[in-house]
Amino acid sequence: MNPKWLNEVHILGRDQVSNTAFALSNQPGQALFKRLCAPCHAIGGGDRVGPDLRDVTAQRDRAWLTNFISDPKKMFAAKDPTALALAAKFPAVRMPSLGISDIDARDLLSYLDAESARITDSPAGSGPQASRHQH
Repeated sequence: MNPKWLNEVHILGRDQVSNTAFALSNQPGQALFKRLCAPCHAIGGGDRVGPDLRDVTAQRDRAWLTNFISDPKKMFAAKDPTALALAAKFPAVRMPSLGISDIDARDLLSYLDAESARITDSPAGSGPQASRHQH
């Protein structure tokens, strides 16, 4: 162990920065969504194990969403009516406590806003949902 190492300037090489499981993005929350949320949720692709999160910030209060993302068990324990309704609609699985901070929850909500807007503004109008209703 080199005791001087802590006081030296260390610049990460390109290989070290790019050696991550996720592509770096300028969109906060994207990596979190892909790693933690995407296994159960879609954005504009319809319900999966959990609800489709397209336009969720327009449908629910941001403070409620932040609290639910940060500590869903607390919301269930408090018998929050919206949390209980979600549990009834999706009985196979409950939203797990993922240890997400309020800041990360806000980043996730910003990402959901951006993706919802992107889908709405896409040339198809409303993405995968539109093709289902046209048949």
